Amino acid sequence: MSYPRLHRAGDPRGRRGPRTSPAAVAGLVILAALTGAALVGGAFRLLAGDPGGDPPPPAEPPSALTERSAETSRDRPPPQRTLLPEGSDGRVTGHVDGDTLRVDGRAVDLIGVDADSGACGGAARRLIEKELPVGEWVRLEYDERVTGADGQALAYVHRYSDGRFLNERLLIRGLVRAREREPNVRHALGFSVAEGKARLDRTGLWGGGCRGR
Repeated sequence: MSYPRLHRAGDPRGRRGPRTSPAAVAGLVILAALTGAALVGGAFRLLAGDPGGDPPPPAEPPSALTERSAETSRDRPPPQRTLLPEGSDGRVTGHVDGDTLRVDGRAVDLIGVDADSGACGGAARRLIEKELPVGEWVRLEYDERVTGADGQALAYVHRYSDGRFLNERLLIRGLVRAREREPNVRHALGFSVAEGKARLDRTGLWGGGCRGR
């Protein structure tokens, strides 16, 4: 009779675990290698400042940025270069006659001046068109009464870019007459002085005429 061979306790020949195939071992080695490569690549990206993930959206072309900036700038006045009185800002949208223009589509009568319907009135309108063309920004300065009988605005008009005072300029050139009407008399004294200068210079209405101007 034969008996099974017995091994002493602690003898490694008495404990046999499951055998691992060479293919499985090779798979584990490849998996470990791939995992290590991914970790190393991520570390390099972090060191280079690239956190990974989805790529950033493409940069907006310069032309689109320029167009959007231009659209925004058209909706607001340019940087103020001179001290202007308090009031509201708008853009010239049309010209009516020698003492009226349109700002943001609304008629604006110039306070304190009166243009005739003759040659000097036509010259006054041409001066307004030249110095305040359509699209020019202006500052409208108001007095006690801000609206006329026909709903038009009543204002002193200043060119926004340099503060040029249109009402006064028309008087100095002798193209309009000073017209004082209560309660809008804030600049009445200055207008009287401007008209007096035109009289002394005998310009426009006061001697030189307005034809060809």
